[in-house]
Amino acid sequence: MSVNYEEVAARLRAAGELSKKGEYAVASAIFRSVPIMGLTNEQALAAGAAHFHAGVSRGSRDDFRHAIRVFRYLLEKTRKNGGSDADVSDVWCWLARSYGYLAKHSNSVIKLYAAFRSRRCARRALRHNPEHAFSYYVLARWHAEMPAWAGGDLGEAMSFVDQAVRIQPARIMFRYARAKFNLKRAHHESAHEELTLILEMPEHDMDDGRRKREAAALLEEPRPA
Repeated sequence: MSVNYEEVAARLRAAGELSKKGEYAVASAIFRSVPIMGLTNEQALAAGAAHFHAGVSRGSRDDFRHAIRVFRYLLEKTRKNGGSDADVSDVWCWLARSYGYLAKHSNSVIKLYAAFRSRRCARRALRHNPEHAFSYYVLARWHAEMPAWAGGDLGEAMSFVDQAVRIQPARIMFRYARAKFNLKRAHHESAHEELTLILEMPEHDMDDGRRKREAAALLEEPRPA
């Protein structure tokens, strides 16, 4: 069966434009109709991100599995082509995030397997780039959300999120996570200082508006005596 390369190229362009508009579910469906082999690095990154964000929006394990498949392909391609440590660490981090969300939406054995794969991928990202802020954030979330018997540790979560904030202090996502961790630790003064700062910061990520609203709501709650 011959491949209509013009049709494939048109699909990829359409999927890329839909991703830029935030229409990830439709973009994901189009990317699935195109063979992974032969995608450029940019196209593979866009496809993996579309699958990931579609999964986040609809809680679909299948989306995260597709994301993992694409990011594994991209990782191997990047390595073979002599990609930089920065490029390799970015892909490892995407894998860590995808496995993390797969764990979140799975149960029993699959949940644990995906969770530990997520931690391993984040660590690999930091091996290639010790200043990769998002990987520190992934590890922080991992320790905050995993039970103690599986290795979760709120103190470790704080250490990792501190690193993320040190590297990218203007990222609301990181500061909001640190504020939430401080609330869990009953460090209310530190949490309220961070939440107040968040309200004054410019938005950077797609969910920063929501985080600001939640920060404002947390500030309105009465403080424990």
